Amino acid sequence: MNNLNRISLALLVTLLIATGCQPKLAESPIGPKEKKWEDFIKDTYPDWQPPQTEPPSRVAVPPAKENPPIFIQEDDIVFEIEEAPAMEIETPVAETTEAVTPEYQTYIVEKGDTLWSISRKFYGSGKSWRTIFEANQDVIASADKVRAGTEIKIPAIP
Repeated sequence: MNNLNRISLALLVTLLIATGCQPKLAESPIGPKEKKWEDFIKDTYPDWQPPQTEPPSRVAVPPAKENPPIFIQEDDIVFEIEEAPAMEIETPVAETTEAVTPEYQTYIVEKGDTLWSISRKFYGSGKSWRTIFEANQDVIASADKVRAGTEIKIPAIP
């Protein structure tokens, strides 16, 4: 088979595949507002046809409750997630009139500081560096990289 016959055969197969792969889409129902627009567009553009694809589905949200459920949609499945009820937590009140010492003090990291050296300054030993790191994981990404100028919390003596 020569190249011309192969090209002709390839074009014929491509043409047959392209003409046979016309998907039929369901028409989606439209509301009164969309109907007005459809009429306006048909008057202006006589060849216009309404879209045939279904619009994305919306999740119906029930009326507001004290603790409303949460709906999550994945593909065509809607999941309802129930939240745990809110719990009231009683805050203990100090019965003494003594001044309450804070649970931590703040320190601004200086150039050359490490968690070990900061632990030595505040606790007398560098072995408690992990206590400082755990109290400051929101501002210290790595224990071996503490940036100068960062304000950290120094917990009370462990």
